[in-house]
Amino acid sequence: MKVIDTSHSSFESLISQHKLYVDKTSFIYKLITGPDMVFFSRPRRFGKSLTVSTLDALFKGKRELFKGLAIDSDNYDWKPYPVIHIDFGTCGASDPESLEYWLNDKLDAIGNDHGFHDKSGVPSYLRFDHLIAALSRQQQAVVLIDEYDKVLSDNLFNPEVENLRTILSNFYQVIKSNGDKIRFAFITGVTKYAKLSVFSKMNNLKDCSMNEDFSGFCGYSQKELEDNFHEYIELGIKDTGLSREKYLEKLKDKYDGYRFHSSSEAVYNPVSIGNFFSDGGTEFNDYWIETGNMKLLMDVSKRVDFDIVTDLADPVAEEDLRSFDILELASSSIDVSHVKSLLLQTGYLTIKSKRTDDFGTDELFLDFPNTEVRKAFLLSLAGAYAENLTNASTTKSFINSIRKGMEEGETDEVIELLRSFFAGIPYSIQIRQEKYYQSLLACLFMILGLLTKCEVQTATGRIDATVSTRKHFYIIEFKLDSSADETLNQIKRKEYSLPYLKAKTNKIMHLLGISFGIEDGARNITGWKEEILNASSLK
Repeated sequence: MKVIDTSHSSFESLISQHKLYVDKTSFIYKLITGPDMVFFSRPRRFGKSLTVSTLDALFKGKRELFKGLAIDSDNYDWKPYPVIHIDFGTCGASDPESLEYWLNDKLDAIGNDHGFHDKSGVPSYLRFDHLIAALSRQQQAVVLIDEYDKVLSDNLFNPEVENLRTILSNFYQVIKSNGDKIRFAFITGVTKYAKLSVFSKMNNLKDCSMNEDFSGFCGYSQKELEDNFHEYIELGIKDTGLSREKYLEKLKDKYDGYRFHSSSEAVYNPVSIGNFFSDGGTEFNDYWIETGNMKLLMDVSKRVDFDIVTDLADPVAEEDLRSFDILELASSSIDVSHVKSLLLQTGYLTIKSKRTDDFGTDELFLDFPNTEVRKAFLLSLAGAYAENLTNASTTKSFINSIRKGMEEGETDEVIELLRSFFAGIPYSIQIRQEKYYQSLLACLFMILGLLTKCEVQTATGRIDATVSTRKHFYIIEFKLDSSADETLNQIKRKEYSLPYLKAKTNKIMHLLGISFGIEDGARNITGWKEEILNASSLK
């Protein structure tokens, strides 16, 4: 069994140390025999840096590292090129001066490796230009830029963001203006700055991010998973006592589901899979919450009118996803489609299906790719709103307490926990509409891992939420500035329980009306009323 290494993204190290490498070189060959300048986005920790490292070794002519891989049998000439490889993942600059210093330091190091010393003292973009010119005198250069967007994403709400953008814009412009001196340029990132000069000046870049031919470039297909991790899978099946079918089903539910084109096969998150098998392949733990950067997402979530239940169900125009510019999130007016675009690009949502509307517009339906990501997002969202949920451990303990109360039918304990959650929301976060309280409660219930449905359509109306446990079934209605009696009466008046009663199972049904107070300044649950039917409900 080859060692799995998710901590390092050096292709040369993986191969030379005989560690597990899933062969993606057929995609590499397709990439380098296409357009000369390519942009490729994927979520964090999804294999972009390993891809850049593989290209670095390839263009340096290190054929011995590729022995036995797909590209070794392709018609590639293995000609070495001078490589300029810059990884912005290591850049922590937050002001123009430190960014300039960082860029010049990187360029000096690359130049020194090639015997070129630029002592001109010019800005970074001119030094970049000088370096390309010097390296390409004998042979065209190769430019590899990893995590090109990290500096701007880290500083989205920083007053210096425009000055940082100008520096980077001038820097990337050098790639376009030196097209004749460059054999191949590859730029990776998470998000896209489509309407700024970072991209408009680079309009000869081919964006392969949502190209069907490259949908499986990063991440593992089902076949790649079973072919490359088969020994780990067999050991996991043995140690868990699960059937092969059940084991693979749990793997898929937890870590699969990413689709970067509406017609493509879903892929697994490579870091989650690597960590899962490295940990023994028996505990289906959550790794995404430790690797996905949530700060930007949570900052945006608290500034936009985004309902995790209803807005997620609506489609978004495919063109809006392709042209989305992350800096739009820093504006005073943020559209819901922008939030969904950000969630897609950062890996918290994925493409589920596609349709064409009556006007010929292609629309995409998005959803969480798997249970791991759903839980990571919802836990972070709950923690971002409530100051008393100070960390992941506190949040998990709080959620487990709610789950226990729901499973045991202790509604009064659940309500008190919910009250403590809303009490922890700072007054500065102005939530004045009923649907946001509904969305936050639905968020909490969805985290529980119980069978939860929101906005359930019936013949007489729409149920806000249903929650099913082993012994109990809840029909829940939320109302803003209304009495608990009136809220409960709506459930009864519209006979929301009728379809579930007809199922004739042994669960205890709870009709639960919850009222919120806003007008009186309470900003919390002001009343609740429950009616318990010792009859049957849902299977």
